[in-house]
Amino acid sequence: MSIQNLFFLVTFCISSATFWVLPSAGIPNGSDQLLEFRTVSILDELQELGRHPQTVCPFEVENKPVENNHPLGNVVIAINEIVCSGTCKNENCSGTGGSCKQLMTNLRVSIRNPATGIPEKIISTNVAAGCSCTPRDTGALGEDV
Repeated sequence: MSIQNLFFLVTFCISSATFWVLPSAGIPNGSDQLLEFRTVSILDELQELGRHPQTVCPFEVENKPVENNHPLGNVVIAINEIVCSGTCKNENCSGTGGSCKQLMTNLRVSIRNPATGIPEKIISTNVAAGCSCTPRDTGALGEDV
């Protein structure tokens, strides 16, 4: 028996043993099946969450395009904002029907100028990032909606 045949036989035996020893994925009746996961859109999930009856501050997801004609080029950014769309639905949040607070954040986009190497601000805008309804909210932070 040549070395090549011996090497093939050893490889085959190890592969066969590995095939039979590997545990199944825990599926009953020993039948392994390919598990397929549902692909979902984060945007769709957020929209569904905003409309859910147990969401304390209902919200909608709105597309907000931001455009800036800059000397380095025209820049367009599409932002999905979380915008409050209703009143509080919780007794602990200044009573049912109280106002939700729009949570805002600042989005800044900069690019390094290839000629000077200095970062240049391309876009700076406020973005609606969520809604809040807190107990005894004074309204000092955020905007009443």
